[in-house]
Amino acid sequence: LALVTALLLLAAPTANATTVHRPTEYVVSTTPGDTLEGIAVTRDGTMYVTSVGSGAVYRGNTRSPHLARFLAPGSDGRTSATGIHVDRWGRVLIAGASTSKLFLYDDRGRLLDVQQAADGSFLNDFTIAGDAVYVTDSAHNQLWRAPLTRGGFGKLEPWITRDRIQPTPYYLNGIVTDGKVLLVAEQG
Repeated sequence: LALVTALLLLAAPTANATTVHRPTEYVVSTTPGDTLEGIAVTRDGTMYVTSVGSGAVYRGNTRSPHLARFLAPGSDGRTSATGIHVDRWGRVLIAGASTSKLFLYDDRGRLLDVQQAADGSFLNDFTIAGDAVYVTDSAHNQLWRAPLTRGGFGKLEPWITRDRIQPTPYYLNGIVTDGKVLLVAEQG
């Protein structure tokens, strides 16, 4: 049974007419082999969760304890899924882990675009800064970059290679930005 536990950021807020009650646990999947990995929550409370084990993507709302399958495992060649974000146009971006692909879907689950990194890449996580997406590759320990516009992705290209990162990374993982600086987690 795969569960995601909500983290409460504020201690016991006072009840008022605008208080939104949320579950403390969410049932994402009961499917054996679904190993939950990435999570994204939009401003309206829509929640997406990826499975690195199957490539499935689940969607729900923070006000309901149960998520439903949004994208079936293996669809569009997405046999694994790690990082997930929703861009400013409401599209869902998914890092395809060992598929070496970055996927772009509309909010109905229709595939809009796919960008391929080098064979053998493990696209782990990504962040969006300005008009580009920056992706960690845990296999090659480098960062990929692709332009991101209303029309979709541009070509996914190496941006900072392993030899330009000091100390030399062992396993690049998570990545975030404030719009000016990228912070990358190096696990190892």
